[in-house]
Amino acid sequence: MRDLAANANADVREAVALNGHTPPAVLASLATDAAANVRRAVALNPQAAYEILAALVADPDVQVRTTAAQNPSLPATLLESLAGDPDAKVRQAVAFNERTQPALLDRLAADAIPDVRRAVALNEHTPVAIRTRLAEDPDRRVQAMARSFLD
Repeated sequence: MRDLAANANADVREAVALNGHTPPAVLASLATDAAANVRRAVALNPQAAYEILAALVADPDVQVRTTAAQNPSLPATLLESLAGDPDAKVRQAVAFNERTQPALLDRLAADAIPDVRRAVALNEHTPVAIRTRLAEDPDRRVQAMARSFLD
């Protein structure tokens, strides 16, 4: 794995980063790769350690942060951090994540960006009370999404 992780081809390094059997030390090295697609792959790897994910949620590349928010193993503390991201796509990904806690979904349900509120409405784990509130949202698409789960 170490040899493949050092390959000149970023696509090869990306494949190593996605592999669930990649050793933690190799993932840590790939998390600082110059190629954003490699860092995104590490961010999505459910075996990535907390420290690695913590670094990636602060990555300057918005796509890396968005991918980290999609990781089904991302700890609640890091989801909380990403919920305050300045980029709406990152907040939207947090709202879609099945591990996002109800209190955080409630906060995201009040986001200024309708796409974020729609993502809250679409999350299977959004409590009925939040969906009921979103069914009265000023944005018709948010309303429709919330109501589709309430009917």
